[in-house]
Amino acid sequence: MLQAQTPSTPKIPSTRGRPCQSSISTSEQTQQRRKQIREAQRAYRSRQQSQLESLKARVAQLEAVVDQVGQVMGIFHDAVIKENVFISQSKLIQSVLLLQDEVGEHLKRAKRASSPAVSGCEFQGKINRVLSEPCQSTPGPTNKNTPELPLTSNFWHLFFNSTNSILPPIQNPNHDDNARYPPLTTTNQTTPYTTTLFTQKLFFACAKSGHRYLTNPTVTDAQMWPEFGLMLKHLPRQEIISYFERVLSTSTCNPIPDCRFPFISLGNAGAHFLSGIHNLLPFQETNGVRVIPSEEEWFDVKDVEEYLVNKGIQLVGCYDSAFSIGEESSLALSGQVFSSNIVAVLDEVTLINGLSRLCICLGCVAGFRRRDIESFIWQNLRWTFD
Repeated sequence: MLQAQTPSTPKIPSTRGRPCQSSISTSEQTQQRRKQIREAQRAYRSRQQSQLESLKARVAQLEAVVDQVGQVMGIFHDAVIKENVFISQSKLIQSVLLLQDEVGEHLKRAKRASSPAVSGCEFQGKINRVLSEPCQSTPGPTNKNTPELPLTSNFWHLFFNSTNSILPPIQNPNHDDNARYPPLTTTNQTTPYTTTLFTQKLFFACAKSGHRYLTNPTVTDAQMWPEFGLMLKHLPRQEIISYFERVLSTSTCNPIPDCRFPFISLGNAGAHFLSGIHNLLPFQETNGVRVIPSEEEWFDVKDVEEYLVNKGIQLVGCYDSAFSIGEESSLALSGQVFSSNIVAVLDEVTLINGLSRLCICLGCVAGFRRRDIESFIWQNLRWTFD
């Protein structure tokens, strides 16, 4: 039996799930975005302002540190250099170390975000105490009647920052290579220093080059400080010229005893090799020995000779000096001869001419930077068969 079909009823939509949100008008959305943008801009400006204030404070702190360092350098210059008085080696070293520590403290303070300022009066008191303390070591003899040379430049800046102490080639119209120097008097005894022909030639060439440089009227005192500053700091230029003339007048061109011209052992000059102690002994009772520490190594003429010997470098040729010192020099080298009989040789003329322009005045002797010596030698070295 067929059942009657009932009419279908419409389905009621389900109420489960997220409720339908009422739509926001376009104008309200625009206002909301503008509000968010304004808030973001205010936050950005606030961060920028905060960062700018922080940078201003940091710059002000660094400026204060730089100003303090400038004050410290000014105090050091006034106390140690501007006064133009003789300062013993120990006090000079103490003053430099004190300056180094003080500048180091200021640089450390510059790295910190905030730190108290340090008054320059504290450093003034420290350096005054160092300079006023009695010297522990016995000071060498000084000439109280010797007029001091006015400082026309910063000696230590010129000396320690010079990259290469090369005497430039000078055409002095008033200089005669064949000029005779004042005769040696009986009181001008010499210190036996140049004991070999090579050291005699090199020492004479350096003395002659230095004298030519000193007597050139176109070269000012300030220009020659990198080469002669260790002596110009305490002696006038004319007295240095007079000493050079006395040295050049000797038959073997050796240092003349004069306490104003000590053997300045800068950077261990004159004491690098086994004979170093014996090299300095003759000057202990005559000119005196003054030791100046240096981070760089320096040579005197004997160190140069010992260096050539140790490296097995043989000299060839003959340097023509302007005074008679005997036959051609010949270093008794230990001979760094290889199995193939190849030896290192160096032209004596080239070596002496070059080194005479690389030297500085270390009191009564000539000095050379070791790195300058090595660079010059290895640039001019050649190899040959024995």
